[in-house]
Amino acid sequence: MDYYIGQRVRILSKGTGTIRYTGFLPKKEGQWLGIEWDDPTQGKHSGTFENKKYFEVNRIENSASFINTNSKIIVGVSILQAAKNRYYSHNADLPKTIGVFAEVKAVGFDKIVKNYSNLQNISVMSFNDDIISGIMNENVEDIKLNFCSLTTLDLSNNLIPSWEIVQRMVTCFPKIDSLRLDRNKMDFSPTKYFDFKSCINIPMSSLTNLNLSRTDITWDNVAFF
Repeated sequence: MDYYIGQRVRILSKGTGTIRYTGFLPKKEGQWLGIEWDDPTQGKHSGTFENKKYFEVNRIENSASFINTNSKIIVGVSILQAAKNRYYSHNADLPKTIGVFAEVKAVGFDKIVKNYSNLQNISVMSFNDDIISGIMNENVEDIKLNFCSLTTLDLSNNLIPSWEIVQRMVTCFPKIDSLRLDRNKMDFSPTKYFDFKSCINIPMSSLTNLNLSRTDITWDNVAFF
């Protein structure tokens, strides 16, 4: 697994944080990650090991610690993969009847499942806490095709690392106008470059509703987009 500075990760039994350092430590075996935790009480220092400074924390002092890469580390998935996991229901068991006091024949459930198994038909999607980190290396045209009807998107409490990634996602959702990003601790500066030059050039001004609470992104940061 290749880790990078600025990547958002979730560590089982510890919580969620941002990678600020990748490398080795004196007298320690294996590769280590310097993590700045969302919950500062999980931290032990501010990027120092044996009196040497390895990285800086961006938010609160003593909110970081080192984690060996052998730990149970969860990295993000792409929004396309998350959508397929959540909305594809090809093998769903459909009820034959519905009702509590009297059974009524269930009609039309198969059509509902079929409709919502086709991402192109869905205008509202919610992925609260689905460990989404953005758009990976899928074909851009596939992304735009699958999300062609999307107008409202909830990405609360995921693993989106930076505002740059948000911009690249929005340009691939041609009808998006409402976006929730709360509880994604993002950096404003770029983290890792993804090539999406073929995306439609849709300005951020296409958004009429944007939730940035508890993201570390300020309105001054995004006002000029």
